[in-house]
Order: sequence, then structure tokens, then C-alpha cells
Amino acid sequence: MSRVALPNALAMCLLAAPLCACESDLSNDVFHADEAFLQAVPRRAVLHLSATPESVEAAQGLEAAARALGAETAELYRVTRDVTYSVDHQVFGTLRGVEDIVAAPPTERTENRRVWGPYREALSPVEVRFVMDRGGDDHFTYAFEQRPVGGTFAPVVHGDWAPAGAATGEAGEGAFTVELAQLGGAGRVEVEFVRHSGGVDFDLALLGVADAPGLAPTDARYLARRSPDGAGELIVAYPAEQTGVWHLKSRWQADGAGRGDAFLETETGERVEVSECWDTDFDRVYASAPGEGGGVGDEAACVFADRSLPEDDFEKSLFGFGEAGVSE
Repeated sequence: MSRVALPNALAMCLLAAPLCACESDLSNDVFHADEAFLQAVPRRAVLHLSATPESVEAAQGLEAAARALGAETAELYRVTRDVTYSVDHQVFGTLRGVEDIVAAPPTERTENRRVWGPYREALSPVEVRFVMDRGGDDHFTYAFEQRPVGGTFAPVVHGDWAPAGAATGEAGEGAFTVELAQLGGAGRVEVEFVRHSGGVDFDLALLGVADAPGLAPTDARYLARRSPDGAGELIVAYPAEQTGVWHLKSRWQADGAGRGDAFLETETGERVEVSECWDTDFDRVYASAPGEGGGVGDEAACVFADRSLPEDDFEKSLFGFGEAGVSE
């Protein structure tokens, strides 16, 4: 997926904000209400699953060292890591442009609306802006938009946020859509999330998305949960090349040790189930799959003793958010 063209640091200083407030027709109460809008802005510090570029590079280094010592990195760990990395940096990474633009004061303020921009780099043919509106019960809608210079704005990222109880960014429900066609790609990504004291729950659908130019667009579905300490859970359904659909459920602790349980549902109706556990170094400690004599390693070494497969109807809920959920 392409990335949003990001504006450079704008020649505006937050220290000048009090002066702006004094010169504005708006009251100080309205000016200070900027904070309520900013709390509703979707941010990558909160909206991410697990991996970072540094952790992925470190993991690849560990894999090379482990192979040299005869150890074997768990395959379902690799899948889990790569999926979380891809979501974090290709989906939630599009929020970078939003974060950059709201680092400056709004260029337009009314009681229930804030606008940042439009801005553009000196040689860029594209202008960007971020627009937020507040409705009843502090429900916010927003859009990060771009346009050719002199053209019409179109949304790249648009969504909403409804805080739970008092107006705060700490808890509530939100959703946003990334329009990949505006970034030179195809399809869209729809994200729903709930923030609560136990972390963040995610529901993502990739609709008509092509992984690379020339590839046929496909659909995929992800459910995920991330705890404040970094532990998490991922459920994903994705097409297996010419064979059917994979359904994977992975769980991991804050130290990285985890377990993956998956089944392949073939086009002919055949079902193949596999399980794999890994330790804090991501080495396989147990695996169970057809043709492996019932298991490799010791299942007692798994940090999650129980096998937990995705629901059979997980893929069928692709176009209906809320029909399937992350297990408790």
C-alpha cells in the first residue's frame, strides 16, 4: 500500500497559541476546547497491534542466530509477526499524516468545528487538510483530505470517535476508513476499535485490496486485542493460494511467548488443522500437524495449554462487523 504524502513541519509555533486566542473572536473556553478535539484524533501510539520496524529487524536477526544453533523459529509466530507488522505500518501508518497536521494549531475554529490546513509542500502538487466536527454527546467525525492544487478535496482517512462517559480520549468507540484509491492503490480498509481499561479491541476488514501492482484484489479480515502490557490476540482469515481459506488464531504474552492454532478450509470442503507454540526467543517448542505423528515437542511447554481455533463462521462475518468477536 502507498503511504500518505506527509506535510513537513509547518512554520507555526505552538507557543504563539495564546496570542492567537487573544486575537480571535472566539472565547477562551472555545479555544481551550481544542483539547477535546485533539483527544478524538486517531493516533498510532494507541492504534497499533504489536510489531515495530525495530522489533521485526531484531526478530530476523534472532532467527538467523537460532538457525545457526540448530533452533527453528515457529512458523505461526512468523505469520503473526508479519501480519501485525503489516497492519501497524500499512494501515495505522496512514495516521502519520493526521498526527503531523494536528501538531500545529487549527487554522479555523468554531464552537463545534476545527480545520487544519490546507497545507502543501513547496513543490508538491497536492494539498492536505484535516477537518473535525463535534456533534451531540461529544461524538466527533473527522476526515483527512487531499486534493490536486486547485482541485476538489477527497477523503483519504475518515472516521468517528465517541468517548465513553466524560469527553476523554482514554475510553470509547471509534472507526475509520482508509481509501486506498486516494493513495494510488485499490480498495479500502475499514477499522473499528474499542478502547477500555483492558486495552484496545480491533476489527479490521480489507476490501478489494491488492498486495502489489498487477495482483488480483482480495478481501481479508482481522480481529485483534492488545493489552496495555503488550500481550495480545489476533484472529485472521485470508485466502490460501489456489487451495481455500486459512483461519488463524494467535495469542501471545507480554514477553512474546505464544501459541497459534489454525485450520485450512479447502475449496473441496476438506479441513486441515495445525497448532504451534513458541517460547520467548520465538523458537518452536511444540507443533501438531497432519503427517507429524501427532505432534513435535512437548505441548506442556506451551504458554497457552488449550487449543483455541477461530470460529467456523469467522470468514462469513467479513462484511458484517460485530458478528464475530475476539474470545474472552
